[in-house]
Amino acid sequence: MLIRRNTLEFKKIEKTLQENEKNKGRKKKVRIFAVKSGKKLKDRVAVDESGANADIVYNLNYEALLSYLSDDEYVLHRNEQDASLYYFNRRNDDITFYTPFQLKGRLSKAD
Repeated sequence: MLIRRNTLEFKKIEKTLQENEKNKGRKKKVRIFAVKSGKKLKDRVAVDESGANADIVYNLNYEALLSYLSDDEYVLHRNEQDASLYYFNRRNDDITFYTPFQLKGRLSKAD
């Protein structure tokens, strides 16, 4: 489901991600996933489980999340099967999932 930029839900998600940018415990609150090209969202893998460089990979993906929020080329979607799972894609590309993420705990009540 598309989440438009001028909606309350988008603004709450944006605020939540920005407020947790410097939070050291954000991995417990914001889970970030990777999806291989051509794969489905159900085939996602958590980036914080990616081995020795998990912290670096997580931080880079978190920065990507923040940049996608401000870039008009990317649009935010909420997964219809799991309402706490979000992802970006480009306006003209509906098959690639960019930096899927999941809000955990009370953060999942963003809408």
